[in-house]
Amino acid sequence: MATIYHYTTAAAFMGMMQNCTSEHRYLTMWATHAMYLNDPTEYQYGKNVCRKLLQDVEAELNILEDERLSKQMYSETMQGYFDTLDRGFSQQPSAISHGTPYIISFSRNRDSLPMWNTYAQRGNGIAIGFDERILKLDNRHISLKQCYYDVEDKDYTKVKTAIRMSYHMLKEESQNDPTIAYVRKIDLMLSLYAEVAAYIKHQAYKDEKEIRCRINKSEDILYRESNGLIVPYVETLIPFESVNEIIIGPTIDQERLKHSLHMLLRTKMQNHNIDIISSAIPYRG
Repeated sequence: MATIYHYTTAAAFMGMMQNCTSEHRYLTMWATHAMYLNDPTEYQYGKNVCRKLLQDVEAELNILEDERLSKQMYSETMQGYFDTLDRGFSQQPSAISHGTPYIISFSRNRDSLPMWNTYAQRGNGIAIGFDERILKLDNRHISLKQCYYDVEDKDYTKVKTAIRMSYHMLKEESQNDPTIAYVRKIDLMLSLYAEVAAYIKHQAYKDEKEIRCRINKSEDILYRESNGLIVPYVETLIPFESVNEIIIGPTIDQERLKHSLHMLLRTKMQNHNIDIISSAIPYRG
């Protein structure tokens, strides 16, 4: 399994290590509400793609116009209801897996200049390398999935298959109990938004090769200020053993930061086997 990278600042890493000890070997990472990520439109973009997939399947199945979920769910009344439901899930720690997602972003790109510039203070930060296999083994409260960037992505075939199966179930249930069928329709949209829309990004971001970590449960919803906004986030514990490498950005005082990172890790953990290396990119900002 590959190493995936979280580009960030030295200050953020210090925060992650604050409660980490030899006895409590976990980093504390922040997952941000999807509406407050760098691109505030991307979750809505993902929803729009989901609607397009839904419309494609409805056309294939010759669903009558008035019975199409893609039309019903985007009526003003139903959209208001769904938004209210979504907000309710997003502010209840025990239910956040059903609402607007809380996200931590990773990348398959190792020592990437665009990633340094965009997510690590123009090269003045660090990239923390995580063993993807260990993160997936510790899957009690997180879901890891590669982002989709292309509507023709082969993974969308699986999504369409799931939608077809759901429609077949809806057809049977509509004949027996219309009320249950209506609830199933809402469940289908919630599932699409939670399991698909959260991982869809515009093609312009394709080179980032993002692996998105969605948090499925939390103890509490927290808030921080950023650029004048109040940003909702949740804390999640990530096993320290999943960290196998730290890359120091190309524009920072690399030797001194390497020295202090070693000191910090030894102070907190007594011993560690994390490789701390300097970026190989000849860039000084």
